[in-house]
Amino acid sequence: MKNALKSNAHYQALRHKVEQRQIPDLSRQGVLNSERIETYSLIQEGWALLYGTDLVDTEIMAALYGLADEAGVVEKMNRLQRGDIVNVIEGFESEKRPALHTAMRWRSGLAELGGEALKAAKLVRQEEAKLKAFWQTHATCYQHVVQVGIGGSDLGPRALALALEPFYESGRHLHFVSNIDPDEVSKVFEDLPLESTLVVIVSKSGTTMETLTNETRIRRLFTDKKLLFEQHCVAVTGEHSPMDRKDQYLEVFYMWDFVGGRYSATSMVGAVILSYALGFERWQELLEGAHRMDLHAKQRGVRDNLPLLLALLGVWNRTFLGFETLALIPYSQALSRFPAHIQQLDM
Repeated sequence: MKNALKSNAHYQALRHKVEQRQIPDLSRQGVLNSERIETYSLIQEGWALLYGTDLVDTEIMAALYGLADEAGVVEKMNRLQRGDIVNVIEGFESEKRPALHTAMRWRSGLAELGGEALKAAKLVRQEEAKLKAFWQTHATCYQHVVQVGIGGSDLGPRALALALEPFYESGRHLHFVSNIDPDEVSKVFEDLPLESTLVVIVSKSGTTMETLTNETRIRRLFTDKKLLFEQHCVAVTGEHSPMDRKDQYLEVFYMWDFVGGRYSATSMVGAVILSYALGFERWQELLEGAHRMDLHAKQRGVRDNLPLLLALLGVWNRTFLGFETLALIPYSQALSRFPAHIQQLDM
């Protein structure tokens, strides 16, 4: 595959650009002007990408889009979203599976889906109905919700929680515990009124050591206060996992093997705590926005495809220019947790 790519005419054109140093010199006075900023910009779905400060010109962009066309990347995105097997590790049959995080936020009609994506979306609708009913009964019982997880069970939901804090329903407060250091549990729970606190334990396997250790510590806090932990805790886990226990939790919400932890923020991993804070309807609006971008990523007009453009700029900067570092610098304190979340996505 790599050898085939290197013989590609677009690939060779890009290598030639680098070798001959035919790259825009943005340090020259007058090069980085308003015309360039306007030329190298793309606005889609309410998002504006200004990439005039990247070392590109029209020939470089044409070659990058040519690479994308020949590699069939848009068709591969369509395959991913319809549930085809996209993750393959040779010699490990268990790793041949689809990646269906996009089905977690599918908002269009189910009739438009088929195969594994349809099955996944139906499972999601069942969990959403269960979650909506849960909050209709229990939302007013709690003033604080604490999510206990690690990695993808923490980073994505925490980043969204911080970014969306101005939109919380009045009197609702979120907290997160991810560190196995007992000091974090002590700090988070130090001033919480346990009587009005709900804990969300998140582990897809139901066996995550750090998460279960923290659950044990937190359970003890409730027990010491003569409170039934089972009335103050829900689980988000895989069906039939060791945590799939209705006798130990107020409710159990499911996630599935076709969603990797780092991509799980729009699954039940993020849904429980964020739909509490935002209200269920606003949570649905967030999913609608994510779904619109998923649909946008499937469009065949590669020059108007915003996620694809970002990916191609990454290929140009890393593969051809050899830049090894990407700086993700939030423009707002509310986005301060996104670098950690995106860093995990890129691993």
